Amino acid sequence: MKKTLSLIALCFAINAIHAQVFVNGTNLNADSTIMYFEINYDPRSAFFFTAEVDYGKGDSWRRHITDSTGKKIRFNSGVDLLNFITKNGWKLADRQFIPTKYDHSAGTGNLSSSIEIKEIRMYVLFERIR
Repeated sequence: MKKTLSLIALCFAINAIHAQVFVNGTNLNADSTIMYFEINYDPRSAFFFTAEVDYGKGDSWRRHITDSTGKKIRFNSGVDLLNFITKNGWKLADRQFIPTKYDHSAGTGNLSSSIEIKEIRMYVLFERIR
């Protein structure tokens, strides 16, 4: 019985060690005061992209998801990013697509077709799994 409990405890400890999200070399999982963080990225990226992160401390949007040494992690897609974050102890809380650049000259002059969205940003909010 003791061996079984020890094995279960070891499995949880190993999982906790691997469940780490680093932002500019800072482990968000290790800071119990951080309950949420937000990621901002351009979902149109055709190649690898890095996500900007705000977790409520210091310079927001100047931080990136990194490995433990501080090297930026590049993601293949938004789903790749989502898989990485959820595997590391966080869950998706909210997401928004925000248009950031418009072309007012597009279309025929009809208001419904005269504005074309040229650029969009994705904001994703994650919550710590308790």
